Amino acid sequence: MAILNAVLAPIDSRLSDAALTHGVSYTRYVDDICVSGNRTLGFFERAVRLELANVRLNLSPEKTRYWGPRLTPVVGGIAIGRRPRAQPTYLRKVRKLLDAVVQSGALPTEALMKTVRGHTAYMLAVDPRLGRRYQRRFDGCSG
Repeated sequence: MAILNAVLAPIDSRLSDAALTHGVSYTRYVDDICVSGNRTLGFFERAVRLELANVRLNLSPEKTRYWGPRLTPVVGGIAIGRRPRAQPTYLRKVRKLLDAVVQSGALPTEALMKTVRGHTAYMLAVDPRLGRRYQRRFDGCSG
């Protein structure tokens, strides 16, 4: 992830500046880019495509989504609206991973611990109350 961040940092900077200029919002989490605003965003999608092409990357058609004004966008398992909220399918996934760590009689793998730690941190940012609950449960079993 550090390499991806290093490659995308200059792009993030340019696209964030462009978003500010055009009154839209640009965010990125790992390889998920989200652009939102109260207008058609085709012009900004072209800018994203050009920036990514400069480093030999492209947008994935399978991951590209468009939402209208009455639809709630979901990015990374989180519904983006007035207040971000985790979707039930995402919460089930995180609980299942956490259960695998908590209920395991054996020491979980470092990869599993890292995954659960990442999802817990993500939940802390999206829903601090629920994230703290997950964090306490995780801390209780991770020593």
